[in-house]
Amino acid sequence: DPVENEIRRRMGDALYGEGLTENLPHVVLSLLKERHRKVSFAESCTGGMLASALVDQPGASDVFDESYITYSNEAKQRLLGVNPATLARYGAVSRACAQEMAQGARARSNADYALSVTGIAGPDGGTPEKPVGLVYIGFADKNGAFANEFLFKGDRTDVRTASIKNALNLLRLALLNDNDRFMNSHVIPAPIPQYDHHYSLDPRRAPLRYVWNIKRDALMADLIAKLTK
Repeated sequence: DPVENEIRRRMGDALYGEGLTENLPHVVLSLLKERHRKVSFAESCTGGMLASALVDQPGASDVFDESYITYSNEAKQRLLGVNPATLARYGAVSRACAQEMAQGARARSNADYALSVTGIAGPDGGTPEKPVGLVYIGFADKNGAFANEFLFKGDRTDVRTASIKNALNLLRLALLNDNDRFMNSHVIPAPIPQYDHHYSLDPRRAPLRYVWNIKRDALMADLIAKLTK
C-alpha cells in the first residue's frame, strides 16, 4: 500500500506497531528481550502502575527483576539514595529528584535502564509554581541520567496514565537509538506530551499504532488528506 508506506516513512519512530495487540508495553518488552536488556522503575505518583504495565505482558520476568515505589521523601532517601539536600532545595516533584531516583534505581537493581516518575497527579497538592499535572520522568543508563518535565491535562487517572505512556515511550526510543545520540537529543526543557493512538486507512486491516501529540496528529490528518485525494 503506497499510502501506508508513505505514512510509515514520514512518521518515523513515532510508529511503533501494527494491530491492537502491539501495544506500547508489549513493544517495549519485545525490544528489551531482543537486546538482552533489563529495566527497573522508581515510582512516586504512579504508585507501581508503570511496573504493572510491563508485568502485565507475558515474559516480563526475562527483562524485569525489581522496582521501587517511593511515595514519601523518606522512602526516596532510604531506598533510592536521593540526596536530602536535593529534596530540601528542589522538592520531590523536580527534575533533580527524578534524575536521582532513576540513578538510584539503576544502581540498586543492576538494571541496564531505569526510569522514574514523580509528579502531582491531583486533584489536590498543586501550587502556582507546581500545578496539578506537573510530572518529571527520569531516565538512567550506563551513559548517565536526565529527567524531562511534562504538564499533563485531565484528572488523576489521566495524569498517571499519561505518565506511564510517556515513560514507556522514552524507554522505547532509548532502545531504538544509539545511546550517546539518544542522551544528547532527549534532554529538552518541556517535551510535548505524547499519547498512544492508532489509525487505520482500511477497517479490514490491522491499524498502525503510533505515539502522537497535537502537532503530530495534525500532521497525520494532513498527510492522509493529501495522500488519499
